[in-house]
Amino acid sequence: MNKRHYNFRLEIIKSSHGHCDYEVLSRPEGIKYDQIDEYFRELSPFEALNLIKQTFDYLSAFEGIKVSININRSMIVNELLHLYLKSRVESIGKRISIVFEINECCYDLIGSEVFIRFRNTFNEMSVDFWLDDFGTGGANFSLLKLGIFDTIKIDKNLFWMLYEYGGTLLLEFITFIRRLNFNVIIEGVETAEQLDFAYESGCFAQGFYFKNEKVRNEILY
Repeated sequence: MNKRHYNFRLEIIKSSHGHCDYEVLSRPEGIKYDQIDEYFRELSPFEALNLIKQTFDYLSAFEGIKVSININRSMIVNELLHLYLKSRVESIGKRISIVFEINECCYDLIGSEVFIRFRNTFNEMSVDFWLDDFGTGGANFSLLKLGIFDTIKIDKNLFWMLYEYGGTLLLEFITFIRRLNFNVIIEGVETAEQLDFAYESGCFAQGFYFKNEKVRNEILY
């Protein structure tokens, strides 16, 4: 069976204090952009193993940063992948702090026995769990009660919609989540004004704004 090759890049997640975390994004070669989400939803255990290997090989070039990795269904359901993923986290743990990001393809597994086994595998390693795309699909307040996540990422479409209404409702929404002791990352930040809003709300920011080469260079160099 042929292994697919992935291209990787780090996406900046920045706080108002200048601190940066990162999300490692993977792009499978030969897959159209509008088919990527479906591709990762249907990822086989064999290909998930390949993805884990290539992801950590890519991250091995970095040091002293915190990076979130998107977790797919195979990585949760297949317990052999738990062990392989654990070994890779252990091998890089002294240089990089790893975070697991749970997105919409896995919402229905959260709280299940298999998800609990997956989470317990990493209990002694202080691996944080982030909930992606909050406010869409199955990512709702019921998941916040489970005590699994320490950081919530607000979906970009929800952010854009509420931001257009003047920001008051959005600020109340964010304030409520932060009062529950969650860190908040706003996805979809595209302008300096949106960045200011995120920072003034006590949130981290992630989005197209940081893809500007000048902005990116000012942060990274």
